[in-house]
Formats: sequence, C-alpha cells, structure tokens
Amino acid sequence: VTRERAILVDWREAIADDARHGWMRGRAEFVSGAVAASRGQWDDAQASLAEVERAAAGTADTTWAEMLARILKSAICRARADAEGVIDALRPLASDTRIVVSQMAMMAWWPILIEGLIEAGETADAAVELDRLTRYVEDTGMDIGGQLAGLRARLAAAAGQPDEAARLFELAIATIRPDDGLLDRALLRHRYGRLLHARGNRREAVDHLRAAREL
Repeated sequence: VTRERAILVDWREAIADDARHGWMRGRAEFVSGAVAASRGQWDDAQASLAEVERAAAGTADTTWAEMLARILKSAICRARADAEGVIDALRPLASDTRIVVSQMAMMAWWPILIEGLIEAGETADAAVELDRLTRYVEDTGMDIGGQLAGLRARLAAAAGQPDEAARLFELAIATIRPDDGLLDRALLRHRYGRLLHARGNRREAVDHLRAAREL
C-alpha cells in the first residue's frame, strides 16, 4: 500500500464516521483512484474502484456512484492503453438520459469515450459521438473548443489526413484553456509531436514532445 493510499484510507474512515459527510467516501476514492491510475499504481487504483462500487451498492440513488465507477474504470483502462476497456466502461453513459450523467458530468466521460473509439479503430462511431458532443457544446455555449479541435485532429490522423490533422492540432494547442486537464494538454502536445516526427519534421516534433514531458 502506498503512502497516498494509507492517507486516503485514514481520511475516508474519518469522514465515514460523520453521517453528514458519508457521501464523500465514494468521491474521495474516485479522485484517489484516478490519480493512482495515472501513476501506474494499479493495486491502489483497483482498491479505490472496489470502494466506489461498494459505495454505489449502499446508496438510495446510485446515479453518481455508478457513473464515478464507470469513469474510474475508464481511467484505469486509459492508463493501461486499453481502448476496448475504455469503451466498455463509458459507452453505456452515451445513452444514459439521467441529468447527472447526460448534462452535469458529461465532460468527465464523453471526450474520453471518443478518444477510446478512435484508438480502437471505431472511427465511424467516434465521428458520430464527436458530432453529438459538438452540437451539445454549441447549444450550451460551453468553452471547450480546444478539446474538440484536438479530438478532430486525432480523427483526421486516424483517417489518413495528416495535413488536416496538423492544422487541427495547431488550432487545438492555440485554443485549449489553461484550466483544461493538465494530462489532456500534455497528451495533445505528445500526439502532435508524434505526428510531426512521422512526417519528418524532427525539430518541431522535439519541441512539442519536450513541452509534453514538462507538462
């Protein structure tokens, strides 16, 4: 057990003793599990997932806990480069009409599902989901243009359109917000650097790969 896991367990037990804050138990495990997955601490991540699933079974309204369990499963699979696992975890959320899932927390799972579909070679489904997400963003006025451009860049690259992919990567890097996910911003630079390297532009590729590493 890592030091971080031991600290979380102590905190979780403390808040669980207070009925007013019992709902935080699953949320705390979700956050800890996502961080552990990103670090490759698989045992800690799986332990957190088990606690999130246990929390889902012990509440009257399981919506939040069920969704968090699916998102945490996808985080573990994403860190393991298991695109199929990401899809299996998140695809049911795409047809879930509960407000919490379809509106309040959709940015926590929808872009990751699209990414998983692209990586698994399911580009047609990825395009459909990306169009759905784009329409939702336009209707709600959400400011995630950089993330959308990054997803479209990946889709273009997967479709064998390197020029269009490069244009969209440049747009994504120019417009992604400083408060967008740090890991996502790093992966955006990393993917563009790999595309540039594949096209023989080693100097620019190194710049973007270095920026990704620093992030």
